[in-house]
Amino acid sequence: NSIGWTFCSSSVADATTSDVVAPASWTIFGCQNGLRLFKEAKDRESHGKWNDHPAIMAVGVVDGTSEAIFQTLMSLGPSRSEWDFCHYKGSVIEHLDGHTDIVHKLLRQDWLPWSMRKRDLLLQRYWRREDDGTYVILYHSVFHQKCPCQKGYVRACLKSGGYVITPVNQKKQSVVKHMLAIDWRFWKSNLQTSSARYITIHMLGRLAALRELFIAKLGDCSSSYFLEEHVRDKKLQQVEEVEVEIQTIVENGKKMADMEEEVAKTPSEHASLMGLNDASDEFFDVSEPLDYDQSENGWPSDFGPEMYSQVLPA
Repeated sequence: NSIGWTFCSSSVADATTSDVVAPASWTIFGCQNGLRLFKEAKDRESHGKWNDHPAIMAVGVVDGTSEAIFQTLMSLGPSRSEWDFCHYKGSVIEHLDGHTDIVHKLLRQDWLPWSMRKRDLLLQRYWRREDDGTYVILYHSVFHQKCPCQKGYVRACLKSGGYVITPVNQKKQSVVKHMLAIDWRFWKSNLQTSSARYITIHMLGRLAALRELFIAKLGDCSSSYFLEEHVRDKKLQQVEEVEVEIQTIVENGKKMADMEEEVAKTPSEHASLMGLNDASDEFFDVSEPLDYDQSENGWPSDFGPEMYSQVLPA
């Protein structure tokens, strides 16, 4: 079902957006900034000649979900300046229904040819979501009494245009198609064809900027992920060090207990204790008292007062 980009009213939009870009109606003519560039192929065109206001499409792969890309494209706020080098300011003039509104866009001048006056666009915007997760955004120029022509601007006419965002690679990436067929309203007819084509192709380059934005976002997420991984590894290393230290303490405690047991069993040591004849001495010196477990009354736990009463002379 070969369906063109021309926007229809919202009442019949469902029937016209099921296959917005028909593969047979486009011919590739170049590649720029990682984007494939197509022009609309028409029977009346001969030998590949361009018409006055050609429909041109850019196609690229963006590392993002179709929903995230859709939300980015729909935004007219400050975040749009992170990728849309054509955009200066945008606003919603009127909401027509849940899927259609009127938007006004002021374009920057610094990306246009130096002799070209500033342009703006007043567009009817329609969007929908397909069952497979594909998002479709369609535009075409309209008139609206609440938004007359702006002073200092020439209002360009978008004959048809928009985006198709199709999820691929298990919805981790999306193929994005961006199409424009626009009359830039040049006052010299001899400049129309070549200049219009150049400016339209330049404007389609926003898709490459959008792709780079999502790459940067993915890089930020990766950096955060690796930082979290580093923190987790550091904590795990600290836990392992504590476990090793505890194990060492336990092993040293076992060795000390074995030594104390040997002391208790050695006759020579018992003899040395029996030889203490100073009744006023109730304690004996230990070189490192902190190595022994002390009970509350100050006696070493293995040598209570009962043992001393047995070994000390009366």
